[in-house]
Amino acid sequence: MKKRLRIAMLPHLGRSITRYTRAARSRIIYELIGELIKKGHQVTLIGTEDSRTAAKNLAVAPQGIFTLGVTENEFYRHVSYLVCALKKLEEKQLEFDIVHSHMYPEFLPLLLGPQLKIPLLTTIHTEMTDYLVAALKQFPTDNLVALSRRHRDDAPSLHIKHVIYNGINMDVFRFHDRPGDYLLFVGRMKIIKKESGELYDPKGVLTAIEVAKKAKMKLLISGSIESRAMYDTYLKPHLNDQIKLVGGVSKEAPLSQEEVAALYQRAVALLFPIHWDEPFGLVAIEANACGTPVIAFNRGAAPELIKHGVNGFVVNSTEEMVAAIPRASKLDRRSIREQIEKSFSKEIMADNYEKLYYQVIGT
Repeated sequence: MKKRLRIAMLPHLGRSITRYTRAARSRIIYELIGELIKKGHQVTLIGTEDSRTAAKNLAVAPQGIFTLGVTENEFYRHVSYLVCALKKLEEKQLEFDIVHSHMYPEFLPLLLGPQLKIPLLTTIHTEMTDYLVAALKQFPTDNLVALSRRHRDDAPSLHIKHVIYNGINMDVFRFHDRPGDYLLFVGRMKIIKKESGELYDPKGVLTAIEVAKKAKMKLLISGSIESRAMYDTYLKPHLNDQIKLVGGVSKEAPLSQEEVAALYQRAVALLFPIHWDEPFGLVAIEANACGTPVIAFNRGAAPELIKHGVNGFVVNSTEEMVAAIPRASKLDRRSIREQIEKSFSKEIMADNYEKLYYQVIGT
């Protein structure tokens, strides 16, 4: 029988790690900690004082940094707490067998270099931008994890060897076989006006609104909203009896996992019209777990997660997305759920990370 491991977990310090946190990176850390402890491992979270997990908590910040309120220099404050986390790890490192970092930005723990005497595994949770890849290339390592094959392949110069899919709590995102009459968009709403006047809408909420209008169907929208000004300028003018925002205007997702699951369960389809190379796409897996098909643009990991005509459709335009809606409503929702259970549960995710920990440690 293999030894029980002592694992240090480095989170994104922007938010506390609790079962109520909706941000994807934080939720993955919460679920992974819980499953690792069920397996008998000892996990220590080097994070925020208001985190609530089954792990031992070594706090380096009083609460999630994004909730600390206004300060003169938010960048300095954030980096200061990151430095505290890294120094805490350096100080306590001999109490652990391995460090698993989900830190934002991902390359910071690699700066410890020779000061770290135990293996460091780094999961990359964001898009492989040129500047992120340039930073990671300064620290050659075999211990990087991508969230999908497409995520890995977007940075060939990093020679990433490991791909582990995110996993969700299947008991929260339960199957439902009787959809209602609406489409659904779930995601972060951040709209930026470029110098050219073009709007950059990475998650595609404005595209989802356009699709619903063309399809003459109801659309429910839920997720975090970057600012009140963005809401007033770009979202509010579209809201009416057909297009509805569920939850308040908040930088943090206003609904609980259970409330979002209820939205998925009754949706005809989840619209996933991303305009960036999303490395995974947790909302797509959540919707599928409830039996709801996903109609996605052909970007990022979407074609890897969504099997065309099985658990949704991958399309290349708003017109194709509109045309896919009636076909999506005919897909077998039970089969969609079964597909997700095979690869995307939190238990499978934890199994895969556990195997990788032993491999990296060499046991």
